[in-house]
Amino acid sequence: MRGCPRPGPGAARAAGRRLCQPEDDHLQLRLAWQQRTPLPALAQLFELPETLIVRALVRLGLATGVVKVTDRLGCTPGSLVAVRRQLALDSAAATVHVFVIAVGAEVLHVSVHPTVQDARAAADDARQERDSHTPVGVTIASRLVGGGTHGRTRTTQPPSLRCQELASK
Repeated sequence: MRGCPRPGPGAARAAGRRLCQPEDDHLQLRLAWQQRTPLPALAQLFELPETLIVRALVRLGLATGVVKVTDRLGCTPGSLVAVRRQLALDSAAATVHVFVIAVGAEVLHVSVHPTVQDARAAADDARQERDSHTPVGVTIASRLVGGGTHGRTRTTQPPSLRCQELASK
């Protein structure tokens, strides 16, 4: 069924259970999410590892990732899900968001912000300060400190000019 994880070679296949088959499993997951049923209990109920339950909840659109799932439902201490949660939190804490304004090939502004929201607010402020008749390109590049050029780059291009991207996508 679309949007549901397939059992891998590990515990899920050994258990012989497929999540989200039949449709009742979708409803059961949604109800469990609303009722904040603990993740370990869901894993036991579905006879699947917590990692597959997390994946199913994300694919159903109930959460955006492991941190959101574990914030709401918890997880087994020391489990793979607990480790992935900590890695996601550490990565988020070490990520900076670089905001760049370019007019044509000329870079007019570069600043670093702790969150994407802060970088977007700075972009909004900078756009208001600029002459509204000058097309301005804006780039916000999110990078993990020490991670090189890998990361997400958000670019807003003005209608008549292409904004320079300073880092790879």
